Amino acid sequence: HGSAQACVDCHTERHYGMLNEWKNKIKEELGYALDIEKEAEQAIKAAEENVSLEKLKQAKGMLQKGRKNLRMVEHGGGVHNYKYSIVLLDDAMNNFEDLIDLLKE
Repeated sequence: HGSAQACVDCHTERHYGMLNEWKNKIKEELGYALDIEKEAEQAIKAAEENVSLEKLKQAKGMLQKGRKNLRMVEHGGGVHNYKYSIVLLDDAMNNFEDLIDLLKE
């Protein structure tokens, strides 16, 4: 588990307050990503009868890619490499949103 003192030991005193800020931001972004993941799952279920198998396969691949990035942050905590965690969450959400848009076409 990360501690503010561990951040300060390697960086600067300024990093002391950043740990809670980063934890809160990761938690918030993770919540958004989990919500969009649910929407993506629902979109796939709703589209199963109405879209081509190729499009459905593409959408499921996008779901898996998004889930991989989401779970990496979810299980890793996201704090030690904050910037990378945000990039992973953004990529996950983009995959989920893009698959929803794909199935609406």
